[in-house]
Amino acid sequence: MFHKLRIKFILLGTLAVAISVMALIGAINAVNFIRVDKETTDTVRMLADNNGKFPEQREDMLPKVEPKETPVSPQGENHGPSGENGALYPVPSGTNGAFRTREFQYETRFFSAEITAGSEYKLNLSHIATISEEEAAKLISIVASGKKTTGYTNEYKYYIRNISDDKKIVVMMDCSSRFDNLRSTAGISLSVGAIGIIIMFIFLSLATKKILQPVEESETKQKQFITDASHELKTPLTVISTNMDVLAMDTGKNEWIEGTKEQVVKMRDLVNQMVTLSRLEESEELVKGSAFRADEIIKEATEPFLTVAEYKGKEMVVVTTDNITITRSESLYKQLISILCDNAIKYSDEEGSIKVSLEKKGRKAILQVINTSDLAATKEDVKHLFDRFYRIDSARTKSDEERNGNGIGLSIANATVVRMGGRISASANKVSKEQIREIFPNYKAAEGGYIYAFTVTLPLKDG
Repeated sequence: MFHKLRIKFILLGTLAVAISVMALIGAINAVNFIRVDKETTDTVRMLADNNGKFPEQREDMLPKVEPKETPVSPQGENHGPSGENGALYPVPSGTNGAFRTREFQYETRFFSAEITAGSEYKLNLSHIATISEEEAAKLISIVASGKKTTGYTNEYKYYIRNISDDKKIVVMMDCSSRFDNLRSTAGISLSVGAIGIIIMFIFLSLATKKILQPVEESETKQKQFITDASHELKTPLTVISTNMDVLAMDTGKNEWIEGTKEQVVKMRDLVNQMVTLSRLEESEELVKGSAFRADEIIKEATEPFLTVAEYKGKEMVVVTTDNITITRSESLYKQLISILCDNAIKYSDEEGSIKVSLEKKGRKAILQVINTSDLAATKEDVKHLFDRFYRIDSARTKSDEERNGNGIGLSIANATVVRMGGRISASANKVSKEQIREIFPNYKAAEGGYIYAFTVTLPLKDG
């Protein structure tokens, strides 16, 4: 149990970290792409506004700064923002600072074309050397024939500006270096994120072992205590039972002796059930066993309960599909059927109905035990039906001795199904008399009530 819990904890923790890291990496790369896209959009728009050229540097566009002394190196070279090497390139209005220095116009690779109404165009390839005139003409014709005024094609950012009714200019900027940087950044961030996730997985693997170790030791000691205490209780229970028999022989039977003997039997059953549950939960390995016919086992295991139901005036039917083979423990399967049938008879209403069915769905065998009942159950009750010693409040208030169980049978059923590698579920629904008779045509009660259903799903025979 703790091994599975540890694995779940590690996987869920790693998954949470992975989602967080991937979300962060995605946000960083998305912001980076938006920044690059805005920069390229501003640049091609500026170029289109200036007829496919960078604007000329003018005195009124230079930043106004107070003159300062320029430091001179021993070699006599000027350095600093006011010198020739570091002078700022003017930023025209509307560009949002797309380019800042003189070198920007030499770093930017683009070409443009003026297109007239007759689809004649004049190419300008003076700012790019990596594309031929034919390739440039093909790209221009593709974007010019489209409906968009800006976008990307073949890693080129384009912008179309209408100069007049019969003339427009198309600017296409090579963004391959920018996209290479984006891809490189994305690759590095993903690699770093993957390494971080692996490190977190290793950390959780080591940490959870230490964290769960005290809990595991406590659970192991608790199970060992239950087993030891159960064995220790068997001897005094046997002595009490024997003494009651001897006392009955001497004084004759009376209500106190009989009451004591009944409580001894009940206590012995509880002890045996606790030992059974403890043994079922000790091992994490699935009990496979050998192949057996589940339909035949159900008929065999339910036969005694059919007699009990008839004796108590209750209707019990068994419906199975033939030739359903399961590769699991036959003894555990019989025990499971017995627990569910005993529970159905015990908690069904007077003159109630019980139905046991087995069918095949795909690669699964579905066992279902349904019974009518007068015990009200809430959704919260249903959630706890498989908990140890849990009993519905309305069952606790009943004076019927037959319903005074130990509250541990369904816990054993749940542990049995888990050991067999299956699933068990429960439901309790309030229904009318007419709805009950859709399932049980011979239902005798005058009013509606509750229908309890326990469904067990097990895999069929391997292969």
